[in-house]
Amino acid sequence: MGIFLLATSVTFAGLLLWWILRPAMRPRAHSSPEDEGFPQIAPPAPNAANEVLTQAIHHIYSGLRPVANLEREAVLDPISSATHTAIQHIARHFQRLSSLQASLALLNDPNVRMHDVAALVARDPVLSARVLHTANSPLFRTISTIKSIHTAVTILGLSNIKTLIAYGLLPQNIYQGSLHQIWFRNIWRHMADTAAITAAIAKAMPRLDGGMLYTAALMHDMGKLLLIPMYTSYTRSAYPSTLSEEKSMLTATHIHAAKILIEDIQLDSDLASLILFHHYPRWMDAKELNWKDDMLQCLAIIFLANQLAKCLSHDGIWTYSEELETLHDSFHTIFPQEQIARIVLDPAFQRQMATHVQAMQASLH
Repeated sequence: MGIFLLATSVTFAGLLLWWILRPAMRPRAHSSPEDEGFPQIAPPAPNAANEVLTQAIHHIYSGLRPVANLEREAVLDPISSATHTAIQHIARHFQRLSSLQASLALLNDPNVRMHDVAALVARDPVLSARVLHTANSPLFRTISTIKSIHTAVTILGLSNIKTLIAYGLLPQNIYQGSLHQIWFRNIWRHMADTAAITAAIAKAMPRLDGGMLYTAALMHDMGKLLLIPMYTSYTRSAYPSTLSEEKSMLTATHIHAAKILIEDIQLDSDLASLILFHHYPRWMDAKELNWKDDMLQCLAIIFLANQLAKCLSHDGIWTYSEELETLHDSFHTIFPQEQIARIVLDPAFQRQMATHVQAMQASLH
């Protein structure tokens, strides 16, 4: 009888232990590099997000251009020699960006293996530490501490690794005041959000150069990062929201600054064009650009991603933005409204963006 009771007690204790530990024992699903990493957080209120995205897309394709000419004039208006010299001086701090295109070349290969990506990361001690720090964030809810670069790379996904590489090349030490640091972080988040949305759209357009698209989207507002140190009055809390306001307050637009930087670091001509013209689909007829069809599609994608990124908050909630710009009618057939709606209203898009927001929050804390 005693033996029977002992055996029963042991069995009961074992079952109880299994019940307590079963969540941690459950295996996690693995994903391919294209799945942008795992685990993924639940997207915020899919129906609400789709409602915001639908409203934003409707506005972007509405054809309304109330101040487009004013914005165009701000870009076309030349800057003074003093402003040009000041921007050139700041651009010297961004020399490392000249290696960004080459650094991302391997990751832009559609046939790249995660083993090769891990090897690339492992060659850079600073990048390795940043990748491990991000993957080990509580936001990713891993069961144990991640010590393997390969595991960390698999968790984060290719797009997030690209973003971390670019982030490491930026001269953050030039932003001394708290306001400058806040502006830097906010602008960088928007640039990374735009790149993540661009990557999601590019997946549906396999014939386009997805690598160049991602890099151009990631660098589209690089000029703003050069202009931040030029603001010294500290009388406002937010970076200028329009090109004309930017020109008035900082004596140059981020397009002027980007042109000076691009000439300095000598980017590929197609990549440079996408960065410098990313606002042009707002006011210019596509035929006036005289570009090839593929480049016009790339430009339309970056414009659309740039606008939709304005609706994505830092915590991953989609909120309609009053700062949305509209797409020139001539681009409506180059990238139809129905096509962008089909891509961003897909639940897979929400999952990908949720993982991106996770990585952004982890890397900036």
